Amino acid sequence: MTGENEFASALVEPDKNLFIQMLTRDVELVPAILDLWDNSVDGALRYVDTGDDGQFIAGSLSGFTIDIEVNRSEFSITDNCGGIPLVTARDYAFRLGRSKESPSVDGAVGSFGVGMKRTLFKMGDNFRVESNSTEGAFALEVDVPQWAAKEEEVWAFPFERADASESVADARSARTFIKIWNPAPAVSMQFAEPEFVARLRHELEIRRPEAYDLGIATRLNGAALSPKRALLKSSAEFRPLVRRFKTPDDVRIEVHAGLVGGARESQYSPDDDGDADKFVGHDDAGWYVLANGRVLLAAEKTRLTGWGDDTARYHPQFRNFRGYVDIRSNDARNLPWNTSKTGVDESSTVWRLVYGAMQTSLAEVQALASRLKEDRRVFLDSQIKSPLVEAYEQARERPIERISPKQESSLAYPKTDVAVRRLKTIRFSVEPERFDQVAVRLELDNPQEVGRALFDFYWRLEIEN
Repeated sequence: MTGENEFASALVEPDKNLFIQMLTRDVELVPAILDLWDNSVDGALRYVDTGDDGQFIAGSLSGFTIDIEVNRSEFSITDNCGGIPLVTARDYAFRLGRSKESPSVDGAVGSFGVGMKRTLFKMGDNFRVESNSTEGAFALEVDVPQWAAKEEEVWAFPFERADASESVADARSARTFIKIWNPAPAVSMQFAEPEFVARLRHELEIRRPEAYDLGIATRLNGAALSPKRALLKSSAEFRPLVRRFKTPDDVRIEVHAGLVGGARESQYSPDDDGDADKFVGHDDAGWYVLANGRVLLAAEKTRLTGWGDDTARYHPQFRNFRGYVDIRSNDARNLPWNTSKTGVDESSTVWRLVYGAMQTSLAEVQALASRLKEDRRVFLDSQIKSPLVEAYEQARERPIERISPKQESSLAYPKTDVAVRRLKTIRFSVEPERFDQVAVRLELDNPQEVGRALFDFYWRLEIEN
């Protein structure tokens, strides 16, 4: 006879293969490696110095280093960023998920408790983790297929060595070493590709620039990495937009938006009028969104960040647009990112506020870019520079942290003289052979200069006389 409570509940026990085979599919190799690098940076942040305003002091983590090695057969990351305390390793670091009791660091990016484990499972069948700290030392080594086949009520990675008394006196003397080997053929193939290593280098250099400013040194296959700086053109007459606000959960948001470009960028090329599909290759334009210093979106220019949503869609005429959003919270769980920290959670209340600020800021800078494009086209034909073109040329690219550091600022630039805007533009095409003969006779080679000379010639011949 069936017992009365036989169907009192539904089984929800996890299966090891869920973590080993399924969750690893949700993250690519480069973001997986970034998770391990983030752990090293977060470890060093435990020792960062702060000023009276609570801000991190640049250079205060000098001496902390992270070394990453990638080749066809294995991956390793070694750091001296304070190590993993033995108790943390036993109770929290290897748990599949983050418990409420897990220790945290203000300004860190780790929040879900899946990054390191997912990376270890994804990259190879074997891994080893060693660490010493000011609070003990340990080592463990895991054969993943063997561990997966083992039946156990409580999942655990046995320590090969664990000693609470084996401590170092200084955090910079601590060491954490992670090695992963026996990668799957697809992983091994990527590890061996120069293009993969180049992409990993690029992502490491853009994803968390603040780590470099604090003094943490990172090397990839022995080569030192350098951060990519966030820059905008700025001067007394040509100011980018800066906005700052907070959410009810004390998430702090800062938006910078404006333009970049050289003094005579592209020689005022009119090619921006062409079909956007013909512009191919890497384009750094767009929004850069950072959460606690880590870039979630880079050069993003789709509806996700407001393009084409009550604003113009991206076109090469906006190639000089740069927008930077810095989202910060002492509690990383309040940040609007996905579990691999490679994108945003669009359903997040914080993200909706950020999106609104990006959309309105983008519309303002697009209007500026369109005015600048019109004035530059006038210059091609008239050689008359508007105040806007002059201000754009003279403004220098400056790091955004040096732009309006204490207060917000509105987008500001000179308004174009009406007389200049009334000039007419004449454009026509001729056969190359005929153009070359006329250009040689006029001792000119620029099509705009040739056209202007011909117009002036006709003016003097038929109008003035």
